[in-house]
Amino acid sequence: MEIKIKEIIIYNMKNFFCIIFFGLFIFPVFSQQTVEKLLEGYFKNSLEIHNLSAEMDEEIIQAEKTLLQTGLSIKISTGTIQITAGDETEISLSPNASLQIPQADNLSFSAKSNIEIEDGDADFKNTNFSVSADIISSGMEKRRITLDESNRAVLVAQRNLQNGFVSVESEFYKSIKSLYQTIVNISNAKKDLYEDQLSFNQIKAQGYSTSSTKYRLAEMEVISDQHKVEVYEHELEREAKIFASKCGIEWNFKNVKEFLPKEIPQVQPIKISSFNKEDYLETENANWKSEINERKRQADKDLTLSVNAGYTINNEVHNDEYKNTIDAGTALTWNGTGLTANAGISVPTNSDPLIYTFGLSVDPNEFKLRKLSKKIDDIERSKEKIAINSSKSNYVTSVISQNTTLHDLEWAKKKDLENLDLYTKLEEDTKTYFDRGLITESEYNSAKVNKENYQVQCLIDDIEMIIYNNDTKLLFTRDSELYKDKENVNGSEKNEDK
Repeated sequence: MEIKIKEIIIYNMKNFFCIIFFGLFIFPVFSQQTVEKLLEGYFKNSLEIHNLSAEMDEEIIQAEKTLLQTGLSIKISTGTIQITAGDETEISLSPNASLQIPQADNLSFSAKSNIEIEDGDADFKNTNFSVSADIISSGMEKRRITLDESNRAVLVAQRNLQNGFVSVESEFYKSIKSLYQTIVNISNAKKDLYEDQLSFNQIKAQGYSTSSTKYRLAEMEVISDQHKVEVYEHELEREAKIFASKCGIEWNFKNVKEFLPKEIPQVQPIKISSFNKEDYLETENANWKSEINERKRQADKDLTLSVNAGYTINNEVHNDEYKNTIDAGTALTWNGTGLTANAGISVPTNSDPLIYTFGLSVDPNEFKLRKLSKKIDDIERSKEKIAINSSKSNYVTSVISQNTTLHDLEWAKKKDLENLDLYTKLEEDTKTYFDRGLITESEYNSAKVNKENYQVQCLIDDIEMIIYNNDTKLLFTRDSELYKDKENVNGSEKNEDK
């Protein structure tokens, strides 16, 4: 089994960066830090990514172990060697060797012997060469199930790492969104402070006493506004420094605005209808669980039958009576009744009478246990069907939810762009009016703050679309991308060799 998951993931990371940040190169970047640089550092410092990568490596190694443990097996042993020292040294040992091929109906070959050596003379007894195989058995199917479960564990680990990058990217953008939102809060708080300061100045100009209720209330409003601005500014600086450290960047900026990117990559919305219904993650998992469990139930056969044949040199057929024999035997197990039976025949090569062996055992409880197990199997099937139906219902809910979310995001972005255009023109007009002395500074500042707020809000809208796209991706399996990337990895290796 060839496993190149690590190569796939490495290629994915390269491809991932190229796709996500393509939009950056068509937008001018005005800040010192670009989204690309910040996100790259955020990925490198993400403990979640490192942990998921380690888990994937572990599953790959475990899959290799499983392949070895369920594949061709060769064993060679000397057995216990006993040496008796005296006038005449005696050595006895029981060497044996076996070759087992599980993928061929548990076909196995074995050889064993009892050897006694005295004064250099070797005496071989019960030297047996045999071959055995299953005629009716669940061994091969159980092996396939074990390998499929092992490969599934690798696939799940690969998916987890794939989705880990998507989740960490969303976490990254949520952090930037929070910083942008705090900037908006500071801007609004400063606007309130400016307006309350003007009102307070008017009250002072009107000659109100410093002990009057109106004077003190206005003064408290100003103090409260100042405190609110300071709280937001401290929060912004603290959170920005924490975010920078997560991106692996040393803080040496004069202010937060110098650090934050001024542009967010614009992405096309991913419609949930672009994914196949069968790839809905919850449904795919439920179907897999039902399929593999049903295979396990079917592999648990009621009847098993195996045969063996061999040749024995110096076979001890009776006490101290040895003969060369041709041997054959069979074993039968009827799980539904607890009945086990075995029979064998040894044919001496010197035309002596045939030697027969047989055995029989019955476990009455096994019959009852088998019936109870069948009832449990029926219950498990019912639960698995419920899980599948539940996942299909959840798919419908997800479709409605994601379509509604996308509609809301597109509507909000459209309105915010219209308002930005409106307030941009209003800010230009109010600047002209303010320069002419036709309006107050408060009115001009209000228009300016509104424009800046909508500029930031449009950035937040772009972030919301990225997060929406990621949330939509996480609802589905995207294994086809990994298989495609594997082909690209192999192709790249060939080109590098050239």
